[in-house]
Amino acid sequence: MGNTGAAASRGSIGGASGDAGVKYRRGVAAYAVACGLAGVPLGGLEIAEADAQVDAVILETDAEVDDIRVVFTSSWVADIQAKRTLRRGPIFDKAVSGPRRAGWG
Repeated sequence: MGNTGAAASRGSIGGASGDAGVKYRRGVAAYAVACGLAGVPLGGLEIAEADAQVDAVILETDAEVDDIRVVFTSSWVADIQAKRTLRRGPIFDKAVSGPRRAGWG
């Protein structure tokens, strides 16, 4: 492979650049799965405990908020956008634009 003349950039360009975020999403999903396997309600989502029994955890969905979808035995669904850090700027705007487009805001 030859030199294409393209300069390296500091932004996320694939490869290992997003590993920390992937590990965080994996941890959030594992927590939801552990709650489901243990038969305890998934807390922190403003869903009543009686409705928060995990039935399924789905990763990388086609939903606007696409990182993690948790389906509860009560038929409630939580679409979770798991971010390790989030600062105001293009990444923040992209993260909140999905729910806004879906009619939540």
